[in-house]
Amino acid sequence: PPPEATARIRVLEREFSLDHADCLRGHPMHLAMAPDEWADFSGVLVNEADAHKSIYNLLKKGSETQALICCVEKGSGCIRGYLRMSYGVGETVTLQHLKVQREHQRRGIATLMLEGGLRLAREHHEWSFKQISLKVFLRNQKALAFYERMGFQHSRPLPKRPKSALAEWSLMKKEI
Repeated sequence: PPPEATARIRVLEREFSLDHADCLRGHPMHLAMAPDEWADFSGVLVNEADAHKSIYNLLKKGSETQALICCVEKGSGCIRGYLRMSYGVGETVTLQHLKVQREHQRRGIATLMLEGGLRLAREHHEWSFKQISLKVFLRNQKALAFYERMGFQHSRPLPKRPKSALAEWSLMKKEI
């Protein structure tokens, strides 16, 4: 993969972290956490070298347990979004990140990437799964509404982490 692909996905990962921080704008927790803490909070690697290496390796070689899908704009070749998912033990695929560049949201890109990710998991990775799960930050209303429209249901609330006591997360699942 070209180096700019890795760099562009990394920019989108950072934007993914900022999206979570923006959900708490005006709240004391928003100012109390540093950018690295927001990255950790949203499941994004903090260390730049580790993040670039992880992205590059997934783009170049793929993995038996992870997949990274990019939405590339026809014509310009610019990456406008990405989906990262993993398959572990059991019959569940875990959606780790789904991010569309802010100015390209609400155009069906997230739906296409989610559907493409599930197709890839079935066809290319031959993962045997019956459901897809994800964690959603309950203050992220756009993400919450999207996943509910896509047929995901709340499974259970997730335990609060000490550093972010006001941050409520929910485990959502969808049977496939």
